[in-house]
Amino acid sequence: MKLKELTVLALLTFATSALFAQSTADSDDLTKSGNKKDSLKNFQGAIDDFNAALKLDPENVNALYYRGYVYYELKKYPEAIKDFDKAITLDSLDVESFFNRANAKFELKDYKGAIADYKSALTLDPKDRECYYNKAIAEYSVGNLEDVCHDLEQAAKFGDTMAAEVIKQLCK
Repeated sequence: MKLKELTVLALLTFATSALFAQSTADSDDLTKSGNKKDSLKNFQGAIDDFNAALKLDPENVNALYYRGYVYYELKKYPEAIKDFDKAITLDSLDVESFFNRANAKFELKDYKGAIADYKSALTLDPKDRECYYNKAIAEYSVGNLEDVCHDLEQAAKFGDTMAAEVIKQLCK
C-alpha cells in the first residue's frame, strides 16, 4: 500500500475506535440515567433510557439486566425473561440475571425452570440466603419437601431468620 492509503486506513481505524468508545460511554450514561429513573418509579422513562443505551451498545449487559428488572417490576415477566436470557448469553457469570430470571419464571408458574435458574445462581453464589429461600418456595410448589427443608436450612445457615421459623413448622 502507498503511504497515503495507509494514512487514510489508520485514520479510519482511529475514528471507528473513538466512535465505539464514545457509544459505549454514552450507553453507560444512559444506563445510569435509567437506574435513577427506576429508583424514582419512572418506569417508562427508565425503559426508554435502557432502550437508547442498547441501541448504542446492544451488548450492554447492565442495560439488559436493568431493563429486565424494570419489566419484572411491571409484572411483564416474558419481557423480563427475554432480557435476562440475553444478559446471561453475554455474561454467563451474571448471578443477578439468573436469580431474577428464576423469580420471573416462578411468577409464571414455571417452577421447574425457576428451580434450574436458582441452582445456577447458587452455583455462582453459594451463600445467597434469599436464593435458597426462593428456591425452597419453588421446590415446595412442585412437592419436593426434602429439597425444601435442605434449602431452608441453607438459608437459615446464612442468616435468614424467616427460614429458621419455617423449618420449625415444616421440617420436623
